Amino acid sequence: MRPQTAGVPAGTVVVGVDGSPGATAAVKWAAIEAADRGTPLRLVFVHDPAAEGGEAVARRRGINAATSALDRAARVAHASHDGVDVMTVAVCGPPAASLVGSADRPAMICLGSHGAQPARLGHRTGTASEVLLAARCPVAVVRPFMPPHAWIVAQVDFGPSLPAVMRLAFGEAQLRGCPLRLLVDWNTAHGTNSDARGDL
Repeated sequence: MRPQTAGVPAGTVVVGVDGSPGATAAVKWAAIEAADRGTPLRLVFVHDPAAEGGEAVARRRGINAATSALDRAARVAHASHDGVDVMTVAVCGPPAASLVGSADRPAMICLGSHGAQPARLGHRTGTASEVLLAARCPVAVVRPFMPPHAWIVAQVDFGPSLPAVMRLAFGEAQLRGCPLRLLVDWNTAHGTNSDARGDL
């Protein structure tokens, strides 16, 4: 299977693939998720120039790695749910930004809790944490061994996006039969907004 380099369409379930056990667990989980939602599954392999000594090196070294990792991931996805529509995509850039930007309004982004590479020099967090901070859609961080209990977690700031956030959070909790946990900023909870904090 030759990886495609085009952007990913809207409404898909996007999975970060790097050949690691964590990514494999994410692919298995995401294949069932995509099938349940009736949406395509997009497997995305990212060549990271910062980790490979430059973009030219990343592209040269990454072509074989991408083809191998994406082929394996596609087989895992079909084995998890043979009816799921799978497309493979290879991109070059910072991992978190590339995953977040690889689709226009994705239904969800999935990735393993631990990838093949540690956090890059100058980055105190891993790819999963960076995606969680940057994504504008639900993000699933899949562990190799899922805990018996799970939560749907939503951050609440009482801004203009609150109704959309709450609808999405309640919908995800209802879909999975999971409890919903709302995270409220201390200043927000006590009536102090970000503009006011800037004047203190």
